[in-house]
Amino acid sequence: MTMGHRVAVLAGGRLQQCDTPRHLYDNPVNQFVAGFIGSPAMNLQTVPLADGGARLAGTTLPLPAAVRTAARQAGLSELVIGIRPEHLHLAEGAGELAGEVMLVEELGADALLHVRLAGGGNPVVARAEGRKPPSPGQQVTFHVQPDDVLAFHPGTGARLQAEHGPRRGHPGAHPAGRNPRTATAADGGPVRATVLDHPGSFRQLPAGRPAPGPRTTQIVVRRADAGSTARR
Repeated sequence: MTMGHRVAVLAGGRLQQCDTPRHLYDNPVNQFVAGFIGSPAMNLQTVPLADGGARLAGTTLPLPAAVRTAARQAGLSELVIGIRPEHLHLAEGAGELAGEVMLVEELGADALLHVRLAGGGNPVVARAEGRKPPSPGQQVTFHVQPDDVLAFHPGTGARLQAEHGPRRGHPGAHPAGRNPRTATAADGGPVRATVLDHPGSFRQLPAGRPAPGPRTTQIVVRRADAGSTARR
């Protein structure tokens, strides 16, 4: 997220979203962008729908009415939910999600907890305070704010967010791998770096290069496999 003041995210050579780092983190348009931006990566789980929300680890996580409506209109019986590690808050036995700590990564100020949730499913990663993290084998519970649970279509990967249209910075946003488009000045400002399909494959513009004008967009793409460069 420190690559530039605007970032373009591509999948398979197709533009997924062009926006500020903060908007990419808070408002990803699809599952690919959500899983790509942020470290550690967002926890993504395919879960069944239930009355009022989605079932995970034996409990129902509330979902906004607009998301439930979008899922119903799409005829979905399940969806993919995404929760970032920093949005899983240890709750001292009073949280909605319960599980067992499998591994603790000590990072100094923080610790990453790898947790097997009750009821199965993929393990999740939670960020915790580093001084006294839970130990492996310990039972823990997490609280999750409803606004921190993102929902995605399991087939297309599109964000289920019926109450909002495309945000400024990615007009005409589309599901991963569909409707390719080239970034233009309508994307709201210059792009100083580009994210490709694999983490670490981006290249940042040299500091001495003049910045694009206020109403232009410049995307610099360097293919990690071929080493070629293309400008748009």
